Amino acid sequence: MDRVFIEGGGFVTVQGLDRVLAKIERLKNINQELVPVVDRSLTYLEGLCKDNASGPRPEHIDKVTANLVGGIQSTGARLEGDSIVGEVESAALYSHIHENGGVISAKNAPMLKWQTPDGQWHQAQSVTIPARPFMAPSLIEGKDPILKNIQEFVSEVIR
Repeated sequence: MDRVFIEGGGFVTVQGLDRVLAKIERLKNINQELVPVVDRSLTYLEGLCKDNASGPRPEHIDKVTANLVGGIQSTGARLEGDSIVGEVESAALYSHIHENGGVISAKNAPMLKWQTPDGQWHQAQSVTIPARPFMAPSLIEGKDPILKNIQEFVSEVIR
């Protein structure tokens, strides 16, 4: 048992003061300890994004390329000042148009030209691509498990 002087006079006896002080010391470094937890969460989110790139939602991308799925990567978690930062991003140039939809217009030629899988050639001045998100649904799907994992870690630290 430890005795602690209370301002204004007197002592109070505290059991396990060394344990309390160790927990407070550990809380000073919680950001550093959370980096691997956040890193695992980003890896989990990366997997969800790769799984969601081709469905099973009705608005899935019809043909997923290895370039699209292979380009989805976690940057890893890192400490920047007091913040833990990290991203899951897609390196494929066309991932943004799949995620958000938009209009592709001819720039360097009068018409866009493309061939469909059945061998037919098509042309148009512009093409509207519908949104077929795979990143945002993954974040929504992964939010609760990721938060639960982080909350469990923090609870363990202060327990």
